[in-house]
Amino acid sequence: MPPVLPINITELVAVVLGCLMVLIPVAGLTARFAVKPIVEALGRARESTTTNEAVALLERRTALLEQEVQSLASTREQLERLVDEVEFQRQLQVKSSDSSNVQSSARRGAGTPSS
Repeated sequence: MPPVLPINITELVAVVLGCLMVLIPVAGLTARFAVKPIVEALGRARESTTTNEAVALLERRTALLEQEVQSLASTREQLERLVDEVEFQRQLQVKSSDSSNVQSSARRGAGTPSS
C-alpha cells in the first residue's frame, strides 16, 4: 500500500477557488453565446404570434368600418331620394296653386266686363 499523503484543505480550497474565478466567466460567456440565438428565436416566435393577433384584430376593425361606410352611403342615397321627392312634391304644390290662381283670375276676368 502506498503511503497516504496529508491533504492541506486550505491549499485545496485556494486552488479550487482560483480555478473557479477563471472558469465561471468563461462558462458564462459560452452560455451567453450559446443561448442567445435560442432566446432571440423564442422572442421572434412570440412576437409573430402577437403580430398575427394584432393583424387579425385590425382586419376585423377594418371590416366593421367598411360596413359602417356602406351603411352611411346607403343612408345618404335614401336621404337624397327623399329630398328629391320632397322637392318634387313642393314643385307640384306650387304649380297646382299657380294654376288654381290663374283659373280663379280667369273666372274673375270673365265675369267682369272689359273696359
